[in-house]
Amino acid sequence: MNNTNFGIVKTFNENDFINEFKAYNRQDNFSYKGLRVMFDALNELAQDCEMVIEMDVIALCCDYIELSIDDVIND
Repeated sequence: MNNTNFGIVKTFNENDFINEFKAYNRQDNFSYKGLRVMFDALNELAQDCEMVIEMDVIALCCDYIELSIDDVIND
């Protein structure tokens, strides 16, 4: 039997999500506002796709970056 879909799951609220970045000493990777936007986007994705997203701070820091408006315009 494949157990990849089983385990203990914790539902994170916005504060829990942000505190996980602090716990991993990654709070400087994103601004407070950026973390809030990421939380909302991931939460919406999970609901729209009816899936569970694993909370992995290191993976999120590797997969996402926060850009300023100037960065986006100049890119």
